[in-house]
Amino acid sequence: MIIKYIRRNEYEVVNKAKLKPTVFMLKDALKNNDMSLVKDALDNLKSVVPFDEKVGVLIGFKEDGVIYIGFSKCNMDYDDFSKDFGYEVALDRAYKYAKKFENAGIPIVPKSVAREIPLFVDRCLNYYKDGELTAWVERYMEQ
Repeated sequence: MIIKYIRRNEYEVVNKAKLKPTVFMLKDALKNNDMSLVKDALDNLKSVVPFDEKVGVLIGFKEDGVIYIGFSKCNMDYDDFSKDFGYEVALDRAYKYAKKFENAGIPIVPKSVAREIPLFVDRCLNYYKDGELTAWVERYMEQ
């Protein structure tokens, strides 16, 4: 099984109301050559922009010659990301979407997941060389 964690992108993370004062603080500190203020500003910036935060998971696995792809994404405004729960949701969606979208259609995919899917599918195809993608994934890749 192949697992890829989805991380927040900078557009989802940056709270402009919090970021703007930090940027001004950093500019002033650099202008005045005050290294202690520079350090404070950088520490504050790290707390405002946690670029490494996991928010979802993509999984790929092969069963009976078919490569299944599933995903989950946590709404960070209401909950914290859990690897175990995210994995369960992704696994469940891999089976459900393969059945539900077998003949037509594509599921709604969050933007942060959508940007990861093409490379993830290529990775799965390289790993599972003799497998075939589920129908919805093939249609998704063609669009």
